[in-house]
Amino acid sequence: MPLSRERMREYQRERRAGNPERTQRENREAARRLRERMATEPGLRERRQAMVRRWQEENRELVAEQARLRYDRLREQPVSVEELRAKNREGQLRYRGKPANAIKTQARWKAAAALKRGRLKRGPCGVCGSEWAEMHHADYTKPYVVEWLCRRHHQMRHRKWERESPPSALHP
Repeated sequence: MPLSRERMREYQRERRAGNPERTQRENREAARRLRERMATEPGLRERRQAMVRRWQEENRELVAEQARLRYDRLREQPVSVEELRAKNREGQLRYRGKPANAIKTQARWKAAAALKRGRLKRGPCGVCGSEWAEMHHADYTKPYVVEWLCRRHHQMRHRKWERESPPSALHP
């Protein structure tokens, strides 16, 4: 017999309270498997996004309740600016410390410095012509060869790259 929605929530709360580290580990593993599937299965990302949107539309009250609970938790346990900065700094150092990301970081820094010094000129989005454009490196070994894309088209370009690349290229 399937569990009721309320009983399922109660079960999940008990499970999370009993061993939060195990739950986080399982969630990370499930997310990794899903990323690999999305990279190899064509159309999976779009189908999943459509499914999530449908579920959110059908369960608007539940989504709003979850958002209220998250907001209340944040208000009850405020985090200082120093803590946020320290956590952000840790993440940056962890990202930059990975050998696969070192060349990307160097290319971004070189391009930003060239832009600041006037060696690179900011241009409009190469797709839609928007003035609010970001630098996109198609090849990180050529830091001064950039394509200017607005946020939307930049994200689309990266999603296209993820779909065309094998999972090992995404997460070395």
